[in-house]
Formats: sequence, C-alpha cells, structure tokens
Amino acid sequence: MKIKEIYCITIDYSKSFAEMLEVGMYDAVDSRIIPNHFPINNSGQAKIEIELVCYPIPMRSDNDLVRNMRQHGLRPATLPELLALGAIYPQKAQFTIVALGSIWRSKDDGCRYVPCLIRKGFRRELHLNPWDYGWEGTDLFAVVRK
Repeated sequence: MKIKEIYCITIDYSKSFAEMLEVGMYDAVDSRIIPNHFPINNSGQAKIEIELVCYPIPMRSDNDLVRNMRQHGLRPATLPELLALGAIYPQKAQFTIVALGSIWRSKDDGCRYVPCLIRKGFRRELHLNPWDYGWEGTDLFAVVRK
C-alpha cells in the first residue's frame, strides 16, 4: 500500500443527503445512490484527514484488502466522507476514488456495491461498483486514520 495524498476536510452532517450530492456538482450520479441505501447517522460537523492510498497491483475488495488497511491503522472512508472530499477537491476525481466504508446490497442481484468518484473525459461522476470489482493499480482508496 502506498499513501498518495492526504486532505483535511470538514464534513457537515447537518446537510441533507441531497445537499451533500448537490455541493459536489457531479455531472452524473448513479440512481441507486439514495438515502435509503446509504443512510447518514452522524450529526454536526467532523474534521478529518482523508488519505488516498493505492496498491501497485490490481486487487479485489475482499476482506484481505480491508484487513490490510486496518493493519495500517486505517479504516475505509464512508460515502459522506467521499462526498465531502469530492466537493472540496473536485479536481481529485482524475482517478477512480473508492469508499469501501459504505456498502449497499442490491435486493435485485444480491451483489454488494460501493460508491466511487470517477472521471469520464471532462465529466465527474459518482458511481456504484461491485464490492468484488477488480480494482486497477491506478485506483485510489479513500481511508481515514483510526
């Protein structure tokens, strides 16, 4: 694991889910990214440091990946943390940035999905990718020190 960058952000949990999305000014948002699938249980404001880490080889989001993060004193970032990062640092979506700390299981296909910030040309998009997706060595994972 390699730490690429560290960002200080403030998350305003008093904002609604829709307001958190709106502040990010995303060109597209997956229709499954809704409050029912990703409830926000915090309140007030929180100041945190988000680290963007990468793994030099393609990996899957299995328990070994999250276990490796935890062994380094890190936890995967959540969707609100990812949204705050995307709103404060919009230029950071030049690579896929993954928040493994928020998982939604689809009732349709039974698969687990995680939110990702991606760039498609000049467009910034918020997507859901399968938990067991094969992440490339260029993909970044948003993590927070415990």
